[in-house]
Amino acid sequence: MFRLAQQDDLTRILEIYNQVIERRTVTADLVPATKENRQTWFNQHLNHAKYPIWVYELDGQIVAWCSDLHPKSLTKQPTN
Repeated sequence: MFRLAQQDDLTRILEIYNQVIERRTVTADLVPATKENRQTWFNQHLNHAKYPIWVYELDGQIVAWCSDLHPKSLTKQPTN
């Protein structure tokens, strides 16, 4: 079942994403993602009207996730 991601889903999303980094199959990232370096991205996309994060659950466990690319969020430098 597809559903919108929730705050508690970040850990599992990163586990899935980091499997891809280890295999170097679909991403140019070389360093595993962490909550610290992905929390801002996650918060920006969580419940976003145009670029939400979706997860797919099978038997109550997240087995996949997806989100449309939002190019500005990849290159935007944080400001304080």
